Amino acid sequence: MALAFGGSSAEAVGGPAVAGGEPDLVVVPDAPALDLPEEVTVAFWLKLTGDTGSWQFPVTKFRSNLARNYGMYVCPGTFVPAFSTSFVDAAAPHSDASGGPALNDGQWHHLAATYALATGRVVVYVDGRQTGALVGAPRLLKTVDEPLRMGAGTRGVIDEVRVYGRALSAAEAAQLAREP
Repeated sequence: MALAFGGSSAEAVGGPAVAGGEPDLVVVPDAPALDLPEEVTVAFWLKLTGDTGSWQFPVTKFRSNLARNYGMYVCPGTFVPAFSTSFVDAAAPHSDASGGPALNDGQWHHLAATYALATGRVVVYVDGRQTGALVGAPRLLKTVDEPLRMGAGTRGVIDEVRVYGRALSAAEAAQLAREP
């Protein structure tokens, strides 16, 4: 089922979208299965339908700039997707990897981002292609007592949200982008 946010109404990847709720936010309560310190993949379909003039947060497990487990946002002005997380014992409060085409073209885009502790590598994918990366020293991701949020500040439609407790391979990310 696709969720429409920010007053959007559109067709989902596989059928009609439904309103995301008030105030345009779906919340999945925090649970141990969502606290992912070593590996994560966040993947979903997104169709932006407008500009909010601010950051759009389609799928996140954080609320502030100080501690972020994982999530993806869309940069204001450029409409480029980014993955954000906080690392344990890092000097910066959070780190971001971004890249890709502007997503405000009215088309569906498959977004995915992965992190693997073994490599210290974050990879961002748009429509099955790697568009950004961040490589650093392998560190655990901070876990936070926050729910998984979908649609915060987002004007558009979100479909098929998936969170994996492992970093998908490039081939697996590309396969998700081919599945309607």
